[in-house]
Amino acid sequence: MSLRIHEAMQRFSSLEKELNAHPANVQAKQLLGLSYFILENYPRTSQLLSDVIAVRQSNVGVYYTLAVSLIKEGNQARASQVIEQMVTIGGNTPQLHILLGQAYNEQGETAKALEELQLALSLDSKTPMAHYYSGLIYVKSGKFDEAVKEMIEDSYDLVVSKLPAAQRRALGWDGGATSR
Repeated sequence: MSLRIHEAMQRFSSLEKELNAHPANVQAKQLLGLSYFILENYPRTSQLLSDVIAVRQSNVGVYYTLAVSLIKEGNQARASQVIEQMVTIGGNTPQLHILLGQAYNEQGETAKALEELQLALSLDSKTPMAHYYSGLIYVKSGKFDEAVKEMIEDSYDLVVSKLPAAQRRALGWDGGATSR
């Protein structure tokens, strides 16, 4: 066993001992929940992170991890509830819509995933991760033309739009980033 794995297992064991000694320790529950997620123990992840959001309702990342864990368990109804709570606490930001897109994609709800990613882009069209995740969904769906547009053309547009006008013209982008 490598030294890093051994150290990680010791820390994991320490967290388990801490939680056994202090069952109300929310920080230990959160760290263990995230650790169990990495280990793909989704029932334990869901149990621990459900306890965390009952007490600390402001961490969107915990909601996201819990939703994905519930999806992996096959508990779509509860995952949808967690996603709705995540929207309520997270506000209307591109990052939140990207997380929602990823969560819906995990559920196999491609249309909803793309809808969320488009909402992210409507809030900020220069959000590269929204283009990237949209492209991945299109690849998975066999829509390669759409994937190329999202992953290559839009990314290229974002880079070229930051160039001075003279450099854009030299590259053949006469009127700015949208005309080649």
